[in-house]
Amino acid sequence: MANEKIMKVTCINSGGFRNLKNLEDYYVCEAGPNNYYVSRFPSVKKSLMGCYPKDLFNTGSEIKVRNVEVATAAAAAKQFEEQQMSLF
Repeated sequence: MANEKIMKVTCINSGGFRNLKNLEDYYVCEAGPNNYYVSRFPSVKKSLMGCYPKDLFNTGSEIKVRNVEVATAAAAAKQFEEQQMSLF
């Protein structure tokens, strides 16, 4: 997964999955001929939501993930984690 091409796609059909929302953008990597590894962040390996059929998404285009985007996503995830931990 780490060396895969990352694409930004839009969900066109949630397929009954509660994690997916119609018309929401996701980042994906291919997971075989018929599936995608799906994430809300450009770092699919670290923020994997699951593996879903390709037909639930539009055809995406490859994106160049800049270090700034990855750092921003990582910082947001860390902040969220800290907030969750402070609840305990």
